[in-house]
Amino acid sequence: MKKHVKVFVLATILAVGRYPVAWLLSSAKRRRGPQRIKSGRSVKLSCASGNTWHIELAGRAEGQPLVLIHGLNSSIQQWYYQRLFFEKHYRLILADLPGHGHSSPPATLSLAALADDLEELLAASCPQSPVLYGHSLGAMIIMEYCKRYPQAAVKAIILQHGSFTNPLKTSAFPWLAKVWKPLLEPFFKGVKTFSGLVWFFAWLYYLSGLSVLFYRFLFFTGSQTPKQLLFISRIAAGCPPAVLAEGMLQLVKHEATDALGRFSMPALVIGAPDDRLVRPDACRFIAGQIPKGIYVTVPGGHQSLVEHPHRINKALWGFLHTLKG
Repeated sequence: MKKHVKVFVLATILAVGRYPVAWLLSSAKRRRGPQRIKSGRSVKLSCASGNTWHIELAGRAEGQPLVLIHGLNSSIQQWYYQRLFFEKHYRLILADLPGHGHSSPPATLSLAALADDLEELLAASCPQSPVLYGHSLGAMIIMEYCKRYPQAAVKAIILQHGSFTNPLKTSAFPWLAKVWKPLLEPFFKGVKTFSGLVWFFAWLYYLSGLSVLFYRFLFFTGSQTPKQLLFISRIAAGCPPAVLAEGMLQLVKHEATDALGRFSMPALVIGAPDDRLVRPDACRFIAGQIPKGIYVTVPGGHQSLVEHPHRINKALWGFLHTLKG
């Protein structure tokens, strides 16, 4: 094969390899979306921590407030299916974590600071008792918030795929916690140092399909559509590596075990049997420790809210309906 032909083939793979990879690793079932939703009503919230959050408002202005907080390496775009379903009945407040989506680079990503930010967010946008819904890191921020503000007027909490402690210990790979100090911590500190170079390769891996392959086995179980897999992979590619690294450095400090028994509000805790990042037994433990906790299992992995949105929305709707009256 001539040299220019080889260069053309390589360039093509690097540019569009994600499409055949997503097609080969996904289900052929046809489902709506997901797609990026353009911002409608939005505000910027500057907090005492130095963080600035991008907040989007959707749904019925007079409806029950439902605050949605996404996980690390994601954005409010991940809530596509939940947003379409619940905006007909609820007042939605969707928050991009600092350094994610349309939010400014973070001053700090410590869970304590993010919990304090959440208190400012609620004071500014939720005069009536909100329901807090967090996924992954978002769920852990809510746990930290409830620990730090036990008297907060929160109507209920929804914790999906979040850990009660260092998430490495409750993942499908608990041995990672043992190599955190000698290997992973120096690695993530290096990512922060060489963030620009890492980001270049992150985009290269996304375009070529390597990161699509990685996220298929980290987040999904195979019943997702190619579009769903590409959607989540694209969101992850847009998160600066320095933010992801700092988030991981803070996540391993998370500890809410002793506080769970003091959470007084109703709580829906969602786990998935094939979640590789937070095992379902960890979610079941959280529900068992919270006095008014309810545990629900949904199919799929860590991104079940995208892979199985109808099952997730059904569980959410059933729980939210019990809060009325």
